[in-house]
Amino acid sequence: MTKSEINKALVRWRSRLWLNQWDIGVIYERLSGLTAACVEYRTEYKHATISVDLDKKITEPVIIHELCHLLIAGSLDVGQFLAKSDSEKEWARQSMESTVSHLTRVFCEGANMDLDGNHLRVEKKRVVKKT
Repeated sequence: MTKSEINKALVRWRSRLWLNQWDIGVIYERLSGLTAACVEYRTEYKHATISVDLDKKITEPVIIHELCHLLIAGSLDVGQFLAKSDSEKEWARQSMESTVSHLTRVFCEGANMDLDGNHLRVEKKRVVKKT
């Protein structure tokens, strides 16, 4: 995706996910490892910055995934606050990541899109009532 396509996807999905109250910025930078994008946020201020590595494959589902982090940001904050050890904090982080990945799949399916960002053709099904 180009910067323009990324910005269009952000505008579209920010609205669809009811995140318009968030101040969301994007920075383009190299990220380590396999990470294509990541988000940092301050829940109390509803401020987030999504970092995107244009050298890696960026798809619309990647953008959706990062925005989904904001949907459950408060839950992670509580989990991190209540965790008594590093292992409990890691468990909270992994649980959040699993939930975000699930939400991403749900929203992509609802938008008739696969996880590679390909829009799927939907054939109308005819429902016939059996008598």
